[in-house]
Amino acid sequence: MLRFGLLCSVRPFYFYANFSVILLDMGFSVPVALLLVAPPYVLAVIVSLSTSYWADKVRHRTPFIFFHSVIAIVGFALVASKIPNGVKLFGTFLAVAGSNPNQPAALAFAQNNIVGTSKRAVGSALQIMFGAIGGIAASTVFRDRDAPRYLPGYNSRFGLG
Repeated sequence: MLRFGLLCSVRPFYFYANFSVILLDMGFSVPVALLLVAPPYVLAVIVSLSTSYWADKVRHRTPFIFFHSVIAIVGFALVASKIPNGVKLFGTFLAVAGSNPNQPAALAFAQNNIVGTSKRAVGSALQIMFGAIGGIAASTVFRDRDAPRYLPGYNSRFGLG
């Protein structure tokens, strides 16, 4: 189950690495689309650092993982729906800020809960492998023929497609 958590949090990360194409489909020009890709990651860094600090302070990661997952789901729902582009762009902030902090949290969660160095090493390798599988899956679910809304890709994020 720990490996599946990393797979689910890595998929949105890889998807948003190529998000400028979807911004072009929203009607933004190439320079504007390239500029709009970076700000959600700035927010994600701030959220990730604060989440890491508080999760270490309270010694619990699960509530943070669930909270960020809900934020990411709301963000993906905004981006996938038929609403104005400004609200969709806000949804990208939520989706990125919700999914990116879950990657280190999922890795740390497993490392803190697996007893024994050899088991921890194997568990870490399996987690990284499932994360790579998430990257492969993210690169295949958003097809050009589904533009401009890419509903099959978003549905696969929610486990529906």
